[in-house]
Amino acid sequence: MGGACAPLASAAHKSLAASLGYRHRQQYSHGKVELAERDNVKHYLGGAIMDERIRNFFSRSHLFDEMVTYQLAHIRPHWELIWDPEKNEYTPEEHSYAEITNNLIIELSKLDPPLKYHNNEDKLAEYCKLLLKWDIKKVGPRWIGSPYTSILEQGGFRDLNQKELCLAICGRIKAALDRGQLHFDDMEESHRTMLADVIAVTLFHRSDYS
Repeated sequence: MGGACAPLASAAHKSLAASLGYRHRQQYSHGKVELAERDNVKHYLGGAIMDERIRNFFSRSHLFDEMVTYQLAHIRPHWELIWDPEKNEYTPEEHSYAEITNNLIIELSKLDPPLKYHNNEDKLAEYCKLLLKWDIKKVGPRWIGSPYTSILEQGGFRDLNQKELCLAICGRIKAALDRGQLHFDDMEESHRTMLADVIAVTLFHRSDYS
């Protein structure tokens, strides 16, 4: 199950770049969009803005592969990822999640972060509760009755193009940035673990089993 996760088109949601205080203007030159930009926002082909803070959030991480792709080593055995500083991405390898991860990072960098990312995850839990008849319920901010990762994994089968999962990831990253945690490795441990699990679930649903 794969495919791109479409950006959330809503006036109630600001782009991640705008929400972080960036201002830009569009100028058209030779059929491409050029942006007057600040340091962390750059052009992206087709006219979409890509926030470099998202890419930088995952760059040169010492923990990402241990916490994310290692969980999926039974599907793709080359779980260790190597960061290419020249291309500013993970080096693609056979039987690796590097290319899928690179694509996900680009996708996340163009999304509008939700105001309440838990609402996106709740939709997956409601699917498990109402359609799969799981004995789970939400108590305060938490779902109880089954491991949360299992809830997201099973709910993800109903999530077309992993739209809700991607928005939840984007929202969690923005929350980290808002707290001054500008890199995956610098996140508070419990928040980093939860983000890693949501990313792993997303990559799982984008795995090619052939």
